[in-house]
Amino acid sequence: MVLPQTFFERRGYFNFFIWCVIFVGAVVGATGILGSLGLNSLFGLPMFNKYGYARYASFPASSGILDYPETLGAQMALSFICALYMMVRSKPTPLLVLSTLLIAGGLITSQGRAAILGALVGIGAVVFAMRSRIPAAALVAIVVLLVLSPIYALNLISLLPGAGSYLRAETGLSGREGVWNFALFYIGEHPLRGYGFQSSNMYTAMHGDFLRRHGFPAAGASFHNTFLTRAFENGILVSGAYIGVLLTALYRAGGLVRRSQEAALTFAMLVVVISISTFRDINIGGMRQIVIYSAVFIGAALQLPVRYTRLREKTSSYSRQRTDRLPATSQYSG
Repeated sequence: MVLPQTFFERRGYFNFFIWCVIFVGAVVGATGILGSLGLNSLFGLPMFNKYGYARYASFPASSGILDYPETLGAQMALSFICALYMMVRSKPTPLLVLSTLLIAGGLITSQGRAAILGALVGIGAVVFAMRSRIPAAALVAIVVLLVLSPIYALNLISLLPGAGSYLRAETGLSGREGVWNFALFYIGEHPLRGYGFQSSNMYTAMHGDFLRRHGFPAAGASFHNTFLTRAFENGILVSGAYIGVLLTALYRAGGLVRRSQEAALTFAMLVVVISISTFRDINIGGMRQIVIYSAVFIGAALQLPVRYTRLREKTSSYSRQRTDRLPATSQYSG
């Protein structure tokens, strides 16, 4: 709450933060592009590329200088939205255009499906909301359905030209269904109190052979779903509260998308966070960066309505003062 409040009070701080996200994203995105070309290290920093993915997209999934390709994809998706925000808000400069292209290249070479989905849905939802008068509740419902679409409509998505191979449609959700059912079974045993902090890693490691036999190759890592992890470790009340905060923030930002560029940015960033949280656990490894972004933009979304109301009241007050200062029309009659 403190950081977004500072950003809103001092606009220069907010712009500086966005520019930092863009330029850091551009540098990391450039390393992602190099990794997709087969580079395994850069200035002594290792790259953890997934070469097995080359059979689907003709190039390996690159991690850049980060720890996983999925981590690179998450960072690139958030940086790309920030870059588009600056492209719309200010005059595009060669440096900004170059940064945007590097970020887009890093996002593509990461092959991070959840990040790409979140970016597309977030940007598409903002454009749709700006061109229509859709209520915020309906906008949030559509976004949630689209973010969950890989669960029930991956086969339809794969019918898009060239998308099936790139999105690894033949692998489905990479065994997530099995580990999610595993998590739900144990959550049902202790729904209210959960099993304790970091217990999800311990349980997936203990039952690694079982999970691998059921098609989940990443056994021992996590449940690949932030909301299930929270329910497993801390109970359904904590997980429900976390989901409620995210949806409330999304709703409040969605109601102001047509009136505020900051609201549009916040809405799109939160859509990416929700998408990544649905298919990854953002509380482990390099994904913890997403926690920072989510905290900043949740705080921003919760303050946006108050900020917009104050600006509207200030503008109305200024207009009334200008009107009161105008001379009476009758003085000039005749």
